[in-house]
Amino acid sequence: MTTTKKSSLPDLIEENAIQLSHPRDGVALLTIQSKPLGVLRFAVKRAIEEKIHALEADPNVHCLVLTGSENAFSVGSDIRDFSIEVGWLLENEYVEAGLNAAIEKSRLPVIAALNGHALGGGAVLALACDIRVAAESAHIGFPEIKVGAFASG
Repeated sequence: MTTTKKSSLPDLIEENAIQLSHPRDGVALLTIQSKPLGVLRFAVKRAIEEKIHALEADPNVHCLVLTGSENAFSVGSDIRDFSIEVGWLLENEYVEAGLNAAIEKSRLPVIAALNGHALGGGAVLALACDIRVAAESAHIGFPEIKVGAFASG
């Protein structure tokens, strides 16, 4: 008998946290709209990864553009999700690494359209993309180093 381990990470995702559109033939636009500032909660990370896999299976999609809203690409993980439990830390690493690997290994060229803040895990997400295009208003950084941490993935 096999048992499936239930994830300890929150599965809740707010409505419209990510939006998929097709602005041109062959182009998929995935917009991170989670509040505030494109925060990457666990369910959002999983949903983005699932969308990437679905888009890869669509023969009509030839390129993926990943962007944000609210003047931000993404400010990274929600610190309210953080825990110092070893199991949580490992599972969080697994979720983030899975998302970044999905982007890095995708058959689609993935373009990060940086329209504002790309901080912490949001900056790592942008780095996983094949191409990064930044607006003049874009700010890229790792503010968590001020408290001895670093975004992973």
